[in-house]
Parts: sequence; structure tokens; C-alpha cells
Amino acid sequence: MRNKRNCILTAAVLSSLAMPLSYALAAEPATENPYLATEYSVYGRENFAELKFMKKDYGIGDGSKNKENWLVDPAKYDLDDELITATVAGTDYWTNILAPKAENTTLWQIFVTTFDEQNAAAGSSSIDADGKTEIAKSFQEDAFYLGEQLQEGKVFTPVSYTTESVLPKGKYAYSEVWIGKHYGAKRKGAEDGWWIDAETVLPTNEQATDFVGMFRHELGHALGMLFISKKKPNAQKVNEYFVDENMTDKLSWTLHVRDQNGKPAQAGMQIVDTKDATDPAKNYFVVDREITADGKGYAYFYGKHVTEALDGAKFFGRSALPVNGWEPDSTVKDKKVYKFEGGHLQTAGMMSHRDYSNYTSFLEVELAVMQDLGYQIDRKAFFGRSIYGNGGSIVNNQGYFKRNAKGTAYLDHTYSLEPLGVGLHIYGSDNKVTQNADIMTKGTGAVGVRVDGTGNTLIVPKETEIHADGKRGNGLLIAYGRNHTVEQAGTVTASGELGTGARFDFGSSSNGARDEYRGSYIRYKRKLSETGEIIDAENLVLNELDVDSYNANKDELNGPLVENYNLSGTLVGGKDAIYISKNAFVKNININKGAEIQGNITSAWKQFGTEECEGAYDKGKNRTMLYIQYNNYFGDNAYHYDVYIPEQGG
Repeated sequence: MRNKRNCILTAAVLSSLAMPLSYALAAEPATENPYLATEYSVYGRENFAELKFMKKDYGIGDGSKNKENWLVDPAKYDLDDELITATVAGTDYWTNILAPKAENTTLWQIFVTTFDEQNAAAGSSSIDADGKTEIAKSFQEDAFYLGEQLQEGKVFTPVSYTTESVLPKGKYAYSEVWIGKHYGAKRKGAEDGWWIDAETVLPTNEQATDFVGMFRHELGHALGMLFISKKKPNAQKVNEYFVDENMTDKLSWTLHVRDQNGKPAQAGMQIVDTKDATDPAKNYFVVDREITADGKGYAYFYGKHVTEALDGAKFFGRSALPVNGWEPDSTVKDKKVYKFEGGHLQTAGMMSHRDYSNYTSFLEVELAVMQDLGYQIDRKAFFGRSIYGNGGSIVNNQGYFKRNAKGTAYLDHTYSLEPLGVGLHIYGSDNKVTQNADIMTKGTGAVGVRVDGTGNTLIVPKETEIHADGKRGNGLLIAYGRNHTVEQAGTVTASGELGTGARFDFGSSSNGARDEYRGSYIRYKRKLSETGEIIDAENLVLNELDVDSYNANKDELNGPLVENYNLSGTLVGGKDAIYISKNAFVKNININKGAEIQGNITSAWKQFGTEECEGAYDKGKNRTMLYIQYNNYFGDNAYHYDVYIPEQGG
């Protein structure tokens, strides 16, 4: 009755969870309708995905039935209407990416249920029913029908919830998502620790957890981002894992992954730490449990599209993306017992299991992974260019506009309408990038230029125009790291509703108080109770970050986010021309001759006592606010803005 799915349940909201799988026979229903609601994700005028929300305790009846005998797990609680709407928003993200080139003629079915864990998880099932055999014995663990449906147009029988022990003859493909409570901390406006905001690439959840980003993450797993491994039956060693012995699908995530020594995963390989690779005659898949500076301790995802997106950049010397390896097995009390996870990309992006990630949507290179899994995606509709390398001197002549109908080229000087699009993303460090082409988007939450890493210099020449004029757009978003420089002589606008011309803001990690909170001279960690209360907090040493914790380097928080912002061009914001968040120290803002500013100039630097974040930065109830680490460096006089006010007519 266990492990009879292709997409084995994957731990998800970026933290590890080992949960029993249950999907066998359906119990007798308590009511005639098992669904709290049925919603649809629409592309154009056509439904693309169908979401069915399970009712609380549906079918359990008098309690005499085995609760594990379900085609879809029973819900432990009913989702709030706002969370139902938010799941549709999370699905819409994938619909917008997949639907333009998808081949399916039947709907992608997604069943949403709830459980008692402080987490969320997802998987997809493939069933080949002969009309006679019990459901539990009909799961095809080595097939991925959903991929065949979306990528090849194969038609599968839609799943109707059943109380029978046998499904009618046919092949079935569907996904299931489990949603828990209190994964994030309580916050005003958050439901069960979940914060809802579908309109930004930078998380705004604070101590709560970003629900829509979580759902996007989970559906990434349901679409095939997971490693299929098995634990040896009756193994003497609890750490004995193997690559699935029947794994043959060349498009699978598993067969795109190589071990730390560059050896591709093959069916039946034993997964071991170096010290356990004792038999020279065996073909081992080696991933150490300890992560080291040379990248050992990770597996690596390789693919043609990933190589293309990296454009010569490397992670730990490899033209590939690091993949999470071993994690403590939460089903075993002994903390020294590990399981091989292998289903998360350990970049700073949202598909990681790292302690910090301030993204709500996929990196371009993560979309490239989906292409390598066989999905037809026009990733350039969502990213003009991404720079993952370090130390480059780059003149970027690539602009960002609307794509043509075939998704093969930009329509010059035509606004993109894609939500959450990014014209230029500087992910790496110590780059000098001149944006020599225009960027034009009116997509909700879209960004002209996003800068992460450390020590980057962004130059916007006089002739360049960057427009992020959609609702909540950001012209320039400096979102992580330290010692960046921005030289803006050109035009930057974010003239839409609540738009920001230049935003200096770390946001928050998408998992909220379960992750670290970071900013300029800030590295702060909290603990949560089972009901989402913040019960403890401490400041962490700024530069005691290891390779699995930092995004760029161990000193990435030990300095101002921005060293100099030099403005001599035009800056427009629908709300703020310049916004400085409470966690972002901007050392110098130099407004020089020729500058034109339209919009507010707002600084929330060090303002941690805001009502909406009440309790987020306290060490328990009625305790004083955390000792902000930057006071060690600058004290209260940490501003220095040189402002040049031109004479009238100057």
C-alpha cells in the first residue's frame, strides 16, 4: 500500500518532511459531495487545470474505516475561502508558463487536501486500472502520465472520486497537494500562518509563510521535480538508498542528476557517502552527507537548457545546478539517521531547502530545468537576461518586451504584459553590467532590473529606458547582498498603481520565521511553537555562513546593501520614486544635476515596530525587540545622502 506512485511525496515548503503515503481504497462517503469547492485555472478562455478541494473528514463516517484507504487523502480541516482563491493564483502561475505550448486536450487535475503537519507537500499519481484490480495495486510507480499528458497530448481518463475499491478500466493522471497549518508564524492578516500575496517577486510575508509561493513550489514537484529513490527493504542499514531500479525515462529529473563526482544516476545504483563506497566492483552514486566548499555533499542537475541559461557560469566548478542530498530522516528518532532527498535545487531560488530564499517565483535557470524535463516553455517571456556568473564586465544589449505569437522573438518597444517578469536579473557577484537596451513591461509585479549577489555595479546610460509600469512594478529592485552601486543616467519608471522606481529591499525569506531573517548587518533566527507562536529568537554571527547557507559569500550581509546610488536621470514611481526598506542600509544617495524625480522618497530603515509585523521581532511575548546588529557598526547616524538641488531651469 506504500510507495505506489510515480511522484513519491516530496517534502516541500522548503523543509524536509517524511509523511506516510496513503492512496488506496476510498472509504464510504459521509455526504454525497466530497468537494468543498471546484475551481479552474484559465488560459485565454480555456480551462487548463481543475482544482478540487477535499472536505474535512469526508468519508470517514463513524471512524471504523481505515483512514489510509483513500484515492485522495481526507482533509483534516476545510481551507478558508481566501486560501482557496490563493491556490488558484498559485496554479495560474504555472498555467501562464505551460499553457501556451502545452499539448494536453484534457484538464490537469489537482486535488487539494489538508493535513495536521506544519508543512505542505505534493506529488502526482499514474494509475493503470484494468477494472478488476484494487486501486492500491494499480499505481504505476515508474510512469509519469502527467508529463505525457501535458507534453505529448496523451489523453487519460479524468479522475472522479469513488467509494469503490476498483476503478473503471482506464489510465488516470492527477496531482495531489497537501496543505498544513502554522508552518509560518502568526501575523495580522495571515490565515493559519499563511500570508497571501500573488503580485510580487519579493516576498512580503515577514514572519508568516508565503502561501502562493509555496503552492508554486509544490506544483513544481508535482510536475516532476523530484528524485525517485528507494530504501532497500529490510535493510540492516537504515541509510541504504538506491536509485529506482526501473528508472528509464530520459526526461526524468532523476536521470538528469549526477553525483558529486560527475557520475550520472542510473537505475539501481546505491546512493552512498564516500566512506561507504567500500566495494570497488560496485557502481555507486556518491553524495557525501557533509557539504564542503568544493561542492561535495550535493548532487547536480545537468541539462542542455540549464547550460544555455547559465551562459558559461558555474556552481562549484560545474555547469550544473546543485541539488539537495542527504537530510535527517524525521521518521526516525535518531537524528544521525539520514534519508536521500535529491529533489530541491540548492541555489538561492525558491526551489531550495536553504535557510533563506527571498523569491516567490522561479529563477530563469529553474525554468530551464523544466525545459530539460520536456516542457515546452518560452522562458524569455519571463526573463530578458539572467547573469549567474561572477566578475564580468558586461554590456547587455538584450532588451525585454512582449513576445511574438510563436514565442520565438521579442516585439521591440512593445510592452510585455507577463506578471512577475524580470527584464534583467543579476544573480552573481562583482559584475559591472551596462544595460544598453530598453526594458518595457506592464505586467503585475514585474521588475525592470533585479540585483542580488554582492558588489555588483549596474549602469543605466542616458539613452536607456527601463519601464516597469504595471501594478506594483519595480523599475530597479536591489534585493540582496552588500556593496552594490547603481549609476542611473537614463530613465526608470514604475508609474503603475503602487509602483516603485528604485526599491532597496531584502523583503523576507518565503518561509517566514521558520527561516532566517536577513538584511544589512542583520542575521536573525527564530523558533516556532506547534501553533505558530514565536517562542525564541537570537542574532546569528553575520559572517559565520557556510556554503549551504550563504547566497553569494560568507560576508554578504556585512555591509550596506547599496554603497552608492547615483542619479542624474529620470526616476518615476506611481507611489514611491525611492523606497528603502527597514532591513536595507543604503549608504549614499547622490541626486545630481539633471536628475528628475516624480513620486515619494520613503525610508523605513530600522523601523521594526510596525503594527502589521507585531511580534515578528520579539523574543517571545512582551520581550524587547531584537538587538539589531548594525548598531555595532554605525549606531543611529547611519545615513549619508548627498542631495544636489539644481537651480530653477538648470
